[in-house]
Amino acid sequence: MGAALVFATQILLARLMGATEYGIYYYALSWLTVATLIGQVGFDQSLLRFMPVYIQDGNWPKAKGIMKAGGLLAGYGGLLLAVIMIMVVLAMGDKLSDSQRMTFMIAALCLPLRGLIYIRQATLRSFMYTVRSLLPDAVISPAILIILAIGLYHVYGLSSAPSFMMANLIAISLAFLIGAYWKSKLTPSTLKSAEPSYKMRKWLRVALLLFIINGAHMLLGNVDVLILGVFRHSSDVGIYGISSRIASVVTFTLIAMYPVFAPLIAKHQAAGRREELQQAIAHGMRPVVLIAGFLSLTLIVWGPEILGLFGVEFERGSVTLALLVGGQFVNALCGPVALLLAYGGHEPLAAKVLVAVLIVSVCLHFLVIPSFGMEGAAVVTAASVAIWNLALFVLARHHLHIDPSGWFPIKG
Repeated sequence: MGAALVFATQILLARLMGATEYGIYYYALSWLTVATLIGQVGFDQSLLRFMPVYIQDGNWPKAKGIMKAGGLLAGYGGLLLAVIMIMVVLAMGDKLSDSQRMTFMIAALCLPLRGLIYIRQATLRSFMYTVRSLLPDAVISPAILIILAIGLYHVYGLSSAPSFMMANLIAISLAFLIGAYWKSKLTPSTLKSAEPSYKMRKWLRVALLLFIINGAHMLLGNVDVLILGVFRHSSDVGIYGISSRIASVVTFTLIAMYPVFAPLIAKHQAAGRREELQQAIAHGMRPVVLIAGFLSLTLIVWGPEILGLFGVEFERGSVTLALLVGGQFVNALCGPVALLLAYGGHEPLAAKVLVAVLIVSVCLHFLVIPSFGMEGAAVVTAASVAIWNLALFVLARHHLHIDPSGWFPIKG
C-alpha cells in the first residue's frame, strides 16, 4: 500500500509541478535524506540490532536505556543539522533561486522529526509491531500529502516546490504524532517502569559501523541525483528522480520484507539458529524474486508509457529507467545481504565493501555526468548497485553459511 501511495504521489507532484519545480523538490528531498542519516549516526540501526535481544532476554533496563538514548540523539542531532542546513542555504545567497532557497529551508525543518521517526520505527519493529511501525510514514503521510497537494493546486493555484515541501512538512508532522501515540500505547509497561541502563560505548561503536554501512548504501542510491544537480538543469534532476523512483518499484517487495527480516536476523543470529534463519529467508525471498522479475520486464517494455503518466517531458527518461531497472533486479535477486552481514557480526566487512564501491561510484559520476548526463549516471548507478550486492552475496555465503537469495540454501 505504501509503495502504491508513494508512486501515486510522485505522479501527482510531477504533473502539478512540472519537471523543473519537481527537480528542485526532489533535489531538496535527496539532501534531506542524507542529512537525516548523518543526524542519527546509525543509532536507529544499533537499536534494532540490540533491542530485540534485550526484549527476548527480559533485560528491560538496557532496552529502556537504548530507546531513551536513541530519542535524545535523533532529536538533538536533527536540530543541529537543521540549523547548519539553514545557515548553508543562507550563505549561498544568489547562487540559489528563491524557489530553491525556500524549498531547502522548509526541508531543514523536517530533520528533527525524520530522525525521531526512524527511532520510533526501530523501537516498534523490535516489539514485532511491524505494520504499526511503518503505517504512519509509509501510508498515512503520503495520503495526507496527496490531499494537501490537490488542495494547494486547485484551491490556491499553487504549484511551486516550496509550497509542496510545506505540505510535506505538515504530512510528516501529522504522521509523527500518530506514530508517537501508537508507540506510547504499545510500549510494554515493564519497559516504561524500568530504570534505564546505558552501554553507550558499545552501542555507539556498533552504531558507527552500521552508520557507515547504511550511509554508504543510502549514498549509493542518492549520489547520482546529488551530482547530477551540480552539472545539469533541474528538469534533468526531476526526470532522473522519477526514473529512479519507478525503478525502485522492482525491489518494493524486498524492502517490504526488511522490517520483518531485521529483528528475525538479530534474534536468530544471537541464538545461533542458522537453519531457522535460512528457512525464514527462503520463504520470504522466493516470491520477492518472482515479483521483481515480472516488474522488471513490465518497466522495460512499457517504460515510455509509464513515464508519460508523469507528463510528456518525462518520456525522455526511458533509457535511464531501463538501465536503473537492471541494477535493481540484481538487488532483488541477491536478497538482504547487507542486513545479514550487519546483524551477523560482520559489520566491518560489509562497511569496507560498500565504502569502496561508493568511492569508485562518486569518481565515475563526476567523470561521466558532465558528458553523458542522465544516461551516464544511470549506467554508473546500475553497475554500482549490482557490484556491491554480488560482493556481499558471496561474503554472506562464505562467512555466515547462509544463502541470502533463498534459492540455493547451504546444507549442513
